Amino acid sequence: MSISNLPKKRPRSTSMARITEEKNLTETESNAKPKYLKVPDQVFKNMLSKSLADGKSIVETLDT
Repeated sequence: MSISNLPKKRPRSTSMARITEEKNLTETESNAKPKYLKVPDQVFKNMLSKSLADGKSIVETLDT
C-alpha cells in the first residue's frame, strides 16, 4: 500500500453555512417577541396587575 492510493475523505453532506442560516431564521422568528408576550393572556394580565400599583384597573380596561 502506498501513500498515493489512500482513499479520499467523504465530503460533508450538510454544510455548516446552511445549518447556521436555518438556525438564524428560527432564532429571528422566536426573538421577535419578548418572553413575557409569549405567555397566555391570563398569565400576562396577572403579571401586569402584580407589577403595577394600579394594575388591577389597567387589566380591567384590557378585558373590554
